[in-house]
Amino acid sequence: MRGQRRNDVTWLAVVAVSTVIALCPRTAGAQEEASDDTWAAPPLPQPPPERLTLDEALSRADAEAVDLVIARLQVDRTEAAERIAWAGILPLVTGSVSYSRLDESIERAGVGTVRPADSITGQLTISETLSMRAVSQIRIAESESDAARAELDDARRAAHAAIARVFFTALAAQRASELTRAQIADAVRQLRAAQLRVEAGAAIGLDAARAEVAALDAMRRAADADAALERAWDQLGEALGLDVAIEPAPSALPVVPSEEAAIERAQATRSDVRAALVRREQAGRLVDDAWYRFVPSLSLGWVGTLTAPTTIFNPDPAQWVATATLSIPFYDGGARYGALREAQAQVSQSDEFVDGLRRRVRVEIRDARRRIETAERALAIATRQAEIARRAVEQTEEGYRAGANTGLELDAARRDAEQADLQRILAELELDNARVDLLTAVGDL
Repeated sequence: MRGQRRNDVTWLAVVAVSTVIALCPRTAGAQEEASDDTWAAPPLPQPPPERLTLDEALSRADAEAVDLVIARLQVDRTEAAERIAWAGILPLVTGSVSYSRLDESIERAGVGTVRPADSITGQLTISETLSMRAVSQIRIAESESDAARAELDDARRAAHAAIARVFFTALAAQRASELTRAQIADAVRQLRAAQLRVEAGAAIGLDAARAEVAALDAMRRAADADAALERAWDQLGEALGLDVAIEPAPSALPVVPSEEAAIERAQATRSDVRAALVRREQAGRLVDDAWYRFVPSLSLGWVGTLTAPTTIFNPDPAQWVATATLSIPFYDGGARYGALREAQAQVSQSDEFVDGLRRRVRVEIRDARRRIETAERALAIATRQAEIARRAVEQTEEGYRAGANTGLELDAARRDAEQADLQRILAELELDNARVDLLTAVGDL
């Protein structure tokens, strides 16, 4: 329905232009002047100052992309939590100094100083708690840091995939923009040929009007393609975390592996699989932590005090006290059993998640391989169709000049060729995207 509506609008424009030509005929000089001024192909959009290959764009994304910066900061947070966990098994050493000033000292004859007016007291405290749970917290914090690093790698994998798609979309937009220039040149050449045939009496004014509408349509497509190209440059810059547009340089993707090698490598080394395995290990450590709730803990403490000056009640300026406390958990209302059950359930969940993820990896790789094969066939067909459509235009144009074909047939052949060229560019983009998806599924991008 939309295509029919567009054809109706086109034919209305043809009839309108034909009527204007019939009512207001122009001289050859005026036609030539209009051709020079109106049908000059606009220049391609000014490219951005920075041009990057795919490898350069991915390297830039590792440093600038917002998602990766956030993921790196999350790694920093987990490493800080790991350092806090280590503090749970290291001794705690604190010191304090206090100074006291009273209104006057108290002295007793034959006894000495009972209370000095000025006194300084220093205290050093060392405490240590020996607990299996403190050790367990370190192991859990270490696994959390490992998981955060694996998730950073997975965020990098996802970011690279998104950037590669935008990168090749921008390349396709650039090819489409360049293609419109060739289409403008063809349309203008056919317009001038139709005008000359009308002047020679070999064609009617409707042929020239149809050719003029085709030239205007080519100019419109060029403007749309230029806008899409500049938008793609901006999107590439945004994907890289930059405030400027980036022009992509033609780049080749790495060689895609075979299906068996891709599945084997992805299930062993892909970042999200590694992250899931680390989460499974962390769940196992939570089970150990739940069991450690049943284990006693030992707290050791040592407090040393130095007071000056001495008094009859405190003749020794230095004193120390050592303590040892053994805590044995007997009953906590069932919290330990609940924590143990929760940790065991989390282990089961992690196992199911890992199995499901590995199945999904196999499906993603197989689907990407099928898409590549389909896209390769589609590209071969689209390339062949574009070649045939271009030859059909040449043959129809020769027949038109010889009077064997009408202007309507020439216009239809030209439109078929333009559509075939566009389909070829879209088929190239689909093949690039399918390869990006496979490399992403394997973890090689």
